[in-house]
Amino acid sequence: MGQLVSGNVNFKGTVSDGNGIKGLYYSVDSGGFWFPVKLQKTKQFDTVEFSISLDTRKFQDGPAVLWFKAIDNATSEGAYSFLYYIDNTKPDVQIVYPEEDAVNGKFTVAGFAKDDVGVIDLSWTFGDLSGVFDLVPGNPYWAVTLDTIGFKDKSRKFTVRAVDRAGNVVDVSKVINLNQEDDKPVATISDPMP
Repeated sequence: MGQLVSGNVNFKGTVSDGNGIKGLYYSVDSGGFWFPVKLQKTKQFDTVEFSISLDTRKFQDGPAVLWFKAIDNATSEGAYSFLYYIDNTKPDVQIVYPEEDAVNGKFTVAGFAKDDVGVIDLSWTFGDLSGVFDLVPGNPYWAVTLDTIGFKDKSRKFTVRAVDRAGNVVDVSKVINLNQEDDKPVATISDPMP
């Protein structure tokens, strides 16, 4: 009860009654329309198992209730409701620095990652380099210092991956331009004059 879900969700359970179960139905609109559920027999006469799949992307994010109605062989009805929370919104992740200018040597990549239900995993990759950001509650900002001294590439892709509590995943990438020539020292001779 109260589970945070996203995407396709499989609900499994059992229904039991001393008189045996004649049918099971579920509703996603507070009993406005009931869908029949296929039942699987068990070794016990008075118990059956069920499994239903719901695509939560067809519903709005937020709290939702799944209603069940079971009818036994004596036509008695029983009801059960299951509260769950839908979150199909991916985390908001942005890379804000560096901008479009080429960088070189050691530099910092920075940005933020936030989500209404909270980010539980935040990692980065830069070519064959990778790492994980430490998450601080209430602080959506992240930064990592990269060392590109000796790189021959003219550009390399930096990617941030964020996962929220509902399992939504987002990858945000930015191609970072590199120019190691800008990092080399410049020497000039001022005396004697030419």
